[in-house]
Amino acid sequence: MDTQTRPIYDHAYGEEDEMSQSDLHNWLVDYMASVIKLLFANQVVGIFKSINLFGDPLHPITPKSPDLMVIGGLLQNPHHEYISYYIGPDNAPPRFLLEAASESTWVNDLADKPQVYQRMGVPEYFAADPHIDPVWTGMWGEQGRLIGWRLNPQTQLYQRITPDAHGRLWGDQLQSGLIMEGIGNRQLHLYDVAGNLRLTELEHTTQQTEAEQQQRLAAQALAQTERQQRLAAQALAQTERQQRLAEQQRVEKLKEMLRRFNPDFKEEDLQ
Repeated sequence: MDTQTRPIYDHAYGEEDEMSQSDLHNWLVDYMASVIKLLFANQVVGIFKSINLFGDPLHPITPKSPDLMVIGGLLQNPHHEYISYYIGPDNAPPRFLLEAASESTWVNDLADKPQVYQRMGVPEYFAADPHIDPVWTGMWGEQGRLIGWRLNPQTQLYQRITPDAHGRLWGDQLQSGLIMEGIGNRQLHLYDVAGNLRLTELEHTTQQTEAEQQQRLAAQALAQTERQQRLAAQALAQTERQQRLAEQQRVEKLKEMLRRFNPDFKEEDLQ
């Protein structure tokens, strides 16, 4: 896939130029990027934060700048600086887009961008509000803190994704159920089809390290138990040897005593 964009796009400025974001906004985006990076490990998938996205047929030179963008078939190169991505004949639309609400852009996130991303052919788009005091108001504030859209392949129109019995919005592109939960329902989490929480790279590494440590401790405990069992078996064998020796000594003493009192004593008489 051609990853180069036209020069004008790398220097274009549009309505997506935004003010600085809050720490909660950035934390959600960084967290999701780490989860998705682990999810697509060893696959050719590009994961980008806040780069220009071009491809709206109605406004071809005006970019959007999604907080998080997942592009299939694009191998990221640490030696190449990605500034923008252009949807075209050689560049498929991103598979998944996420916008984290900010006070200055949330109306566009919910009212304008779904139409734009629909025209771009983006299969799935999600918007989340992670702020302590929700910035979504009015009818949007009644929708909760997470809204998702999926492109209908027949009509090429977005349809709202309805929550399942657990309140999760299923994302086909991530093969995960998305939900805002935790304190104040402000943490965006992903769950696999079996209901297991998808982890970040750090969480996965920590979990692996803890599991390996538990395995080592279990192996050490098993080895200690086996050593104790061997020592116990050796002690039992030693006790049995001592008992046999003591019995032999007792018998010999008895024989010696009988010989003293009976010169005609024969060992067969003890049988």
